[in-house]
Amino acid sequence: RALGLVARFADEWNAWATPERLRERGDVLARHCDDAGRDPATIRRTAQAVVAFDDPDQPVSDRWARAGLPVLSGPADAMREQLAAYHDAGLDELIVPDFALGRGSRRIDALDRFLTDIAAEFR
Repeated sequence: RALGLVARFADEWNAWATPERLRERGDVLARHCDDAGRDPATIRRTAQAVVAFDDPDQPVSDRWARAGLPVLSGPADAMREQLAAYHDAGLDELIVPDFALGRGSRRIDALDRFLTDIAAEFR
């Protein structure tokens, strides 16, 4: 039902979703767009995922995954592959909530690391 409303009225669709789920829901959205006589490419697609730079002594990515949230984690190469999967699924923008990245300067350092080491080629 929600994707039918997106197809009829929205300029953007946002989801907490893995690339696989984004692709599946995107296919449903495309069918709703066809029914509404709308080009699905006119709807901007965004998603949110937790970025977790795990400390070997205190891994956090499992906690977020158990909570049902999509997570980008692992070594830089693996995180770039995960980000590429979002791109390949048709994502226009990834929203990175900062609540999993620590506090203060640690949070800023983590965001800088993500932008520099992981996401630079996708900007």
